Amino acid sequence: MFEIKEKDLAGRIGIIETRHGRITTPIVFPVINIIKQEVPIQDIVNIGFNAIITNAYLVLKRFRDKALKLGIHKIIGYNGPIMTDSGAYQILQYGTIDVEPNEIVLAQQRMNSDIAVILDIPTPENVDWNKAKYTVDETLRRAKSALKYIEDDERIWVLPIQGGKYLDLIRYAAKEAAHIPYYNMYAIGSPTQLLERYEYSTIINIVGEAKRILPPDKPLHLFGAGHPMILPFLVALGVDTFDSASYILYARDRRYITPSRTHRLDELEEFPCSCPICSKYTPQEVRELSRRGQVKLLALHNLYVIYEELKKIRTAIREGRLWELLEERSRAHPSLYKAFKALIKYYNLIEKYDPTSKGIVHGIFLYSDESLYRPEIIRYRNFINKLYQPPPRLRKAVLIPGSITEKPLSRSKIIETVNKMIRDVDRRHKIYYIPFFNIIPHELCETYPLSQFEMNDNPSQTVLNIMVDNLIEYFKKWSKHYNEILIIIDVNSSWIKDFLKMFIREVKMKLKDLNNIDLIITSTTN
Repeated sequence: MFEIKEKDLAGRIGIIETRHGRITTPIVFPVINIIKQEVPIQDIVNIGFNAIITNAYLVLKRFRDKALKLGIHKIIGYNGPIMTDSGAYQILQYGTIDVEPNEIVLAQQRMNSDIAVILDIPTPENVDWNKAKYTVDETLRRAKSALKYIEDDERIWVLPIQGGKYLDLIRYAAKEAAHIPYYNMYAIGSPTQLLERYEYSTIINIVGEAKRILPPDKPLHLFGAGHPMILPFLVALGVDTFDSASYILYARDRRYITPSRTHRLDELEEFPCSCPICSKYTPQEVRELSRRGQVKLLALHNLYVIYEELKKIRTAIREGRLWELLEERSRAHPSLYKAFKALIKYYNLIEKYDPTSKGIVHGIFLYSDESLYRPEIIRYRNFINKLYQPPPRLRKAVLIPGSITEKPLSRSKIIETVNKMIRDVDRRHKIYYIPFFNIIPHELCETYPLSQFEMNDNPSQTVLNIMVDNLIEYFKKWSKHYNEILIIIDVNSSWIKDFLKMFIREVKMKLKDLNNIDLIITSTTN
């Protein structure tokens, strides 16, 4: 039902098999309004979307007998994969709807939906904990009640995770949901109001807490998230599918989506895009169209932008560059930077799901403090701290500044200078110190990613502090192994002086009782 093809961070490219075709994830399901669809479905399909979502409750209210007889594909006029929501959004808006939970389950079966959702109870944003707990318990109760109908059903059934902003309830709901059989897909419910206010960090926390618990072999859906600016962050945490009406809602409000923000049509002198719509029309020409014409063209542009972002995300996953895409996108808007900081708190989860090896290896880019938390860095530092052992015969250490520009370090100019400077260098354990990686033993320096990286040549104080701490901890751990530390400094490296001051200070404070370690400092200029 769900086959994972590529992985990077906790994100994945996968294939969802349905009775009406394959869906490649990550993907956004455009919302189709069966009462008033202003963009022809074929135009949506032509952009690249091959799966859509519509509201089973509204279909039932409008067409009932016809829909139950003909099925959702003929009602909509599309023979590809169709997901149906159950009417929970109407509950969120109006408090209740006039349909029984199991009635909507049976209706979706008769409509022949490919992916169907039980009638959950969404968690409104402004409710207290007790009311939020009710939405979780009632959703779980309905999920169990529906089992007698879905046990032998061929379609994919979705179990929504409720709880809203209460992360303890999210964890509880995910834990309970994971033990309910026959649901082959999960969803995070009720984020619409948060998304509308750009409270992306809250959404990150909700998804992160659910993802810690839910089975990794089943796809995860997020309702209502369709603006491209937040998509890569949610994919990086493991969301596979989304649905959104943003493309048409923004268009009705004369708003123009870009990957990092939204513009008003009236404020644009030219379109910052080269999609087929923006290549053919100017903003003024669109403004001169009828209201209907404006909405259609803006909606099509918005869809092109959303789909282009999905392609960028999938390309980043294939190349192992999703983290770099996050760093790039996080600087586009303050809410995205805040979301990135929230995502970093889940670095252990991300490292857990990130593959240790990829088919095509690319060098990694290290930009800022946030790069300290990318999986390759976390994994390497864990190895040094927990598993690495220095060569038993090399009892003297020489600390050599690592070159930011020359790789591998074992062939850099600095090592040539050190070999000439130190008479007994072959009897010393050569250890490179360099920002982000902190400690690179000579025997590892040609392994990935230690010889395939690009980094900022002006590391922050935080990066230097962590490097100092790591070196101190390393020599404290192996204090009985080494009896001398020789530090090489390179006056041509801008960050060396700051590092050296901190390192010497910390050595005096934290290694003062280790009398068997002598600290000798020399320079490549001597």
